[in-house]
Amino acid sequence: MQTTKAHGSFLYDPFGKEYLDLSMGFGSAFLGHGNTVVRDALIAQIQSQFSPGFFTTHAYESVVRSLSKWLPVNHRVGSIYSGGTEAVEVAMRIAAENTGRKSFVGFRGAHHGRSWLNRGLGGVAGAVGFAGIHSFALSSHVTCEDLFSNFRELLQNTEPAAVFFEPIHMSDGGFIHCSPSLDRLIEITQECGSLVIFDELLTGGYRCGSRFYYEQTGYIPDILVAGKAIGGGYPCAIVSLDNELNSTAPEIGVRSTFTNNPLACVAIEASIVELEKLEPLSRTKQLSSIVQGIIEPRFLFGMGAMWCVEWPDTLSLVRDFQVLQEAHIVVSFSGRFARLLPALVIDDKQLANACELINRLCLQAHNC
Repeated sequence: MQTTKAHGSFLYDPFGKEYLDLSMGFGSAFLGHGNTVVRDALIAQIQSQFSPGFFTTHAYESVVRSLSKWLPVNHRVGSIYSGGTEAVEVAMRIAAENTGRKSFVGFRGAHHGRSWLNRGLGGVAGAVGFAGIHSFALSSHVTCEDLFSNFRELLQNTEPAAVFFEPIHMSDGGFIHCSPSLDRLIEITQECGSLVIFDELLTGGYRCGSRFYYEQTGYIPDILVAGKAIGGGYPCAIVSLDNELNSTAPEIGVRSTFTNNPLACVAIEASIVELEKLEPLSRTKQLSSIVQGIIEPRFLFGMGAMWCVEWPDTLSLVRDFQVLQEAHIVVSFSGRFARLLPALVIDDKQLANACELINRLCLQAHNC
């Protein structure tokens, strides 16, 4: 399907047909498509300066002040990037330079970007292997004691610069890193001298119910990577790091052509203002209650405004994806899981109607 226009929670095809969008730019348009405040900020910046450059811009200095109120205590903004893949790799370089270590550990099923290097952290089948990139499987077939022992053994053997935590694996069925397991994994990471990196590219900006997922834990990560929702649909990502970490060494190479792009800066600042206006904590809770109140719990995984619905196989999901599209509803999917990433501004009744159809198709696919 081709789209020619997007507004609020809707996409429009060349014939003017309206589609309720539950993908929302893969979660990036949390404020809805075409938010006017973000749009106007981008237009004003285009009229002033939209090209990157050697010098620091007013747009960058302004957004750093705004972000300082959002980010963890004792953190600073490293830089702003065009996307999560680049930001994750920069976080790797910062961790390596500060620890003197060159290996990294991630968790099987996580998603940290599309580069070969980043995909290896999540143990993606077919990803090109890199020496020093390790993926740990959180198996349900071993005891917690054995799981933690295996994790510690991996860290002791590989001595990673950092361990990457993606709080909710939306590319792997909505698995959630939660206490007490998460607490123990972080403790082991710290005991082994590795940095803790939270990849909150999708969970950040209130998508998970809180401003960032780390706020639901008792830990502040050494490095936080965020993006998507905080840019109002404009391509952006930030690297936030503990003040004690060095990010200026030439070897780290934190700058690229579009680093601290003034357009990304104003999009982030406008999005922060708009998100706070929408009372995101209560609004996300309301969206969560609608989804959970309609879709069969045994097939539903996630939290806040980010959910995965399980189909029995990919083939049946692809078939039902077409049924949903014919009903003018758009979802994204990964494997045999449909992904629901609604906008904060979605109409409650329209979300409920969509969930009722999704639930009915899911139950039929499972022969329930």
